[in-house]
Parts: sequence; C-alpha cells; structure tokens
Amino acid sequence: MLLEKPEDVKHENASGTVCAIYGVDAHSTLQLFATAGGDNTVKIWSLQTPVEGGGIATFELLATLAFHQQAVNCVRWAGHGRYLASGSDDQLVCLYELQEGAPAPVPFGSNAARNKQNWVRCSTLERHTMDVEDIAWSPDDRMLATCSIDNTILIWGVGIGGLSEVMTQPLQTLTGHSGWVKGVAWDPVGKYLSSAGEDKTVRMWKVADWQESDAVAEPFEALRLSCWYYTRLNIGGEPNSASVVLVLLTAVKYCPSFHSDYSSL
Repeated sequence: MLLEKPEDVKHENASGTVCAIYGVDAHSTLQLFATAGGDNTVKIWSLQTPVEGGGIATFELLATLAFHQQAVNCVRWAGHGRYLASGSDDQLVCLYELQEGAPAPVPFGSNAARNKQNWVRCSTLERHTMDVEDIAWSPDDRMLATCSIDNTILIWGVGIGGLSEVMTQPLQTLTGHSGWVKGVAWDPVGKYLSSAGEDKTVRMWKVADWQESDAVAEPFEALRLSCWYYTRLNIGGEPNSASVVLVLLTAVKYCPSFHSDYSSL
C-alpha cells in the first residue's frame, strides 16, 4: 500500500492560515471526494489517478461550499451519489446536490476562487441544539442519521423527491445515551443502527420500531476517554452474525460480536 499526503488538498481561512480537516468522504462512482474543515467550509475535489507506469495522483478543487457558520465536522455522500451531507458545530446539517448551469458568482470583495461546478444547498436540517458530530446514510439512502453533543440521534426522511428547503421535524429522536453521541453507523441491510456515545457505550437500535435492542459497555470501560474520543464506529457482519467495530487511528481495537438476536442480518 502506498500512502500520499497531497499538499494541494487543504482548507484555509480568510487570512490564509491552514485549518484542520475534520472529515473526508469519497463519491461512490465518480472520481470526487469531499472534505470538511475548520474554516467552516466543505470542499469538493476531483481526483485524477496517475497513468500506468508511475507518477502521483493530481487533485483539483471544484467547489467550495460556504453555508456553515462554524467548523464542519463530517461529510458523507449518499450511496446513489446525488446528495452530499455535512454536519457542523453550528448545529446544522446541510444537503447539497450538483445542478446544471453556471456556478454563482463570487461575492463582491471576496478573495475566493469561483467554483467550477454548480453545487447548491438543497436542504438544511434544523433540530440539534449543539454541535453535530457524525452523519450516516441508510443503505437505501432514504434516511439520514445524525448525532450530536446534545446527546441525541435524529433520523431524517431524505429520499429523492422528499426534501424541503428547511426541515425541522425528524422521523425519530433517539435518546438512550447519557452523554454526547460521537458516531452512528447502519448495518449493511438497514435493519439496525448503531451509535457510540461519550458514556462509553455502543447501542443498537432496531429500525422496525426504533427501540434500543442492546447496549455494549464492558469492552470499553477501561478505555481512556482521550482514546475513546478518537475512535470511529462501523458495523458489518456475515449473514448469521453482526459485529460493531471501533477503530482507533488505523488499528481495530475492539470488535464485540452480538448474540443471536441479530441472526436476521
């Protein structure tokens, strides 16, 4: 495996100071990826792979989306690739899509470069009362799970044709965690949603009725809070089992298997 840190992929504030990149996600079919930054923006990049026989990949900035008022923590493409979602410290989740036509002109007096693609904000999800930490699309892309420092998980109906400019009523609010919720992930067939919280628990929710079906705490009790903060949640499994994986940097730290309750996965 070859790893490359592209110097051109960066976020900068108005004074030119390089800001942290908090999230990145790749498009499912196109050579695009999105980044979320401490400069309050989402950036969309084109990735051109090197020709056979050598060289390095090249990156081109296609659009800067400046709709958030505070740092952007996460970005996620829908599986169908039409929508991009972002979550921010400003308590909002924004959905974007690529539309035909020329991009909007740069505001007068701005030093920003003009966008090369016409990405527009098509919906804003307003209900969290504190920073949005993570977002996850359901496998069929009809729902979006969002989680926040306000200790809640919100489930939104975001199917194609079902969006409005501003959405304030989620389909469901999940309130099982006693601390802020740092991650959400769907199982591959969309029957369960898992969540990880500052209370050092991973909780499983049944999509059929949105009841909490299990809570896993024991494997994580000895983990220092500073390490827990940097873990990321994922869920997957074979036809007759399911496992939740917490990843610290690039190493799998914990992988507790669940009971036969999840044999339907």
